[in-house]
Amino acid sequence: MEAFNKVVFDNGRRHTVKRADVFKLKPKGIDLVYLDPPYVPRSDDNCYMKRYHFLEGLSCYWQGVRIMEQTRVKKIEKPYTPFSYRKTAIKAFDRLFDIFRDSIVVLSYSSNGFPDRDELEALLRRYKTNVTAYERPHRYHFGTHDRVERAEVHEYLIVGR
Repeated sequence: MEAFNKVVFDNGRRHTVKRADVFKLKPKGIDLVYLDPPYVPRSDDNCYMKRYHFLEGLSCYWQGVRIMEQTRVKKIEKPYTPFSYRKTAIKAFDRLFDIFRDSIVVLSYSSNGFPDRDELEALLRRYKTNVTAYERPHRYHFGTHDRVERAEVHEYLIVGR
């Protein structure tokens, strides 16, 4: 807790955090937007809701979500998002980047997701003149049994200005 508390600071400015369907927001005057959408998993190993259901539920205090009582760890029902399907993901990213064309965009993504880094950067360049990607190796620590594939990935921060 001490480590978390050290990152909290007051810079004298007003900040807002929202948990919402990004396509229902009306962004005005947003300087920077951090985006961490679920992504199309290349296998079921890394389904966002399977791995992060607790954090997703906690972020809304379990209001408006359906807990799947039959599951061992009480997962929440996976909501529809166009970012989670190959047929709709690219169009969703294009629409997302268009919505935030006037903001600095910071996108968190992974090498085991679809679309790949090159395609995401190309989409973002349609709206931003300066796109930089930062890459770091990462090993997922869930499902460490020998059948898990793609546990070692590269995590990206793709920044568009």
